[in-house]
Amino acid sequence: MLNLVIDLGNTAAKIAWFENNDLQEFQYNLDEVELLQLIETRRPPHTILSSVRKNIEEFIKKVGNLTQLIVLKSDTYAPFQNLYATPHTLGVDRIAGVVGAKTLYPDQPCLVIDLGTCITYDFIDAENNFLGGNIAPGLQMRFKAMQHFTAKLPMIELTETDYETLTGNSTRQAMLSGVVLGITFEIEGYIRNYQQKYPNLVTIACGGDAIFFETKLKPTIFAVPNLTLVGLNRILQYNVSAN
Repeated sequence: MLNLVIDLGNTAAKIAWFENNDLQEFQYNLDEVELLQLIETRRPPHTILSSVRKNIEEFIKKVGNLTQLIVLKSDTYAPFQNLYATPHTLGVDRIAGVVGAKTLYPDQPCLVIDLGTCITYDFIDAENNFLGGNIAPGLQMRFKAMQHFTAKLPMIELTETDYETLTGNSTRQAMLSGVVLGITFEIEGYIRNYQQKYPNLVTIACGGDAIFFETKLKPTIFAVPNLTLVGLNRILQYNVSAN
């Protein structure tokens, strides 16, 4: 039978069914009722759940009644050395991301860039030591902040015909370019500085805006939208085998 991986993000829910290391099925944006119905029908032997949401204790309890459940927390056993100064504050999405990166590139230093509601930059070295990272506002958060904290700037909604330019010739274009190019230059700066210290660095992008930025970046990056799911499955395997 297939094991189940559940990733409840700020804006979307992703689930995947794994057989050992192989992702067999993927589903996106199921609500809690649909998830419970699916679990009750298929009865996976092992499930891991990662969530950055609040007030889901009742949902977790119901899932735990249907399958052997691991809820990823900051103190859950994971296959890396955590050198973060405040490990209890480390987000579970960041834990899953670095474990996913080392699952794919076990012998190389990895910079994981998760382009979601926030942008997180997390570094794990070739010896499997997680050293930490940084957190910055994400794409939509930057647009919303400009509109919210000013009297006259509008809310920007990106369309397929939008493009960024070095010099915006309208307020809308200036805001759009300021955000998109600002994030692009920010990412390129992080990659450049890490590559100076770690020449064989692998940079992996994930999150909802990863594909959007992949083609805009000059350094080579690997967009792996399901990176956190890969990491969660590895953590699940690690804990099941340890018991």
